[in-house]
Amino acid sequence: MKSTIEGLKFVLLSPFILMKVIIVLIIIGIKAIARMILKSEFESKQKFLEISQNKRSELYKNNEILIEENKLLSKRLERMKYILERNENSTTEATLTKHGEIVFMTYSQKNLFDSIYLSGENGDDKFWDSVMHFRDYGNEIKIVDFLTRNDSENRGYGRVLMNFVIAEARKKGIKCITGDLSSVDADNFDWLIPFYESFGFDCKLFNDDKIIRGNIRLLLEETGKKVG
Repeated sequence: MKSTIEGLKFVLLSPFILMKVIIVLIIIGIKAIARMILKSEFESKQKFLEISQNKRSELYKNNEILIEENKLLSKRLERMKYILERNENSTTEATLTKHGEIVFMTYSQKNLFDSIYLSGENGDDKFWDSVMHFRDYGNEIKIVDFLTRNDSENRGYGRVLMNFVIAEARKKGIKCITGDLSSVDADNFDWLIPFYESFGFDCKLFNDDKIIRGNIRLLLEETGKKVG
């Protein structure tokens, strides 16, 4: 009788036990799904945060670059303003180097072929970056000094200045440009002579008492185009 009652009790409680098991399994499943969803959301938010941080870093770098470029632009504008205001009693013309840098040629209003000063917008010197001094003999001019600041070399200043001189000499009907190769520059003849020759100058060297010196000569009628 007792076993019958126990059996009947089991039969009656089985649906409830089964339901309890199902509920537990459902809860476990929901928790597992919830964990997956939370993990996915966390990873998504973490990835979004990383992207946002990278974007912020990129924007910060771009902002720093813009600030630096603005400083350089302001510096260039201030230098150009200084050059133009400083030379208000002289004639100043602007041109470009092969690198696209603005340079200013400044010379006396009375005589172009006295001295010509070149100042670059990115130049390092307060007064000039390259200069050429002359003696004017009418149909002929002689270069008596041609200097470029050491920290301005390889910017194309000397080449721009020479091109300007040759072009202006042609405009004024000058037939010849001459100059001397001083012995003090002998160590630089290996690049100095090819520099002059690239403009069409005839360069000659002399060995005078073991001192090497020379001269340069350009007949403008024989050179018809500007050298870049």
